[in-house]
Amino acid sequence: MLGRVSLELLECSYITEYLRERRGLAGISDAQAQVLCQAVAGNPQVMGLIGDNLEQANKPAMADDEW
Repeated sequence: MLGRVSLELLECSYITEYLRERRGLAGISDAQAQVLCQAVAGNPQVMGLIGDNLEQANKPAMADDEW
């Protein structure tokens, strides 16, 4: 049986908490968090994509492997 579940839009405080605490992006300022909340527009999928991208961008650069 298949069903459909709709999610409520996320509040900015939840988005900020997720990015800072769950994604290790504690350096996000309040002003940056507001911009990100506007970009996410409460959408959980968009929040995940932005979290993935920011987390990847903030990883320390590794030396290039020889391929």
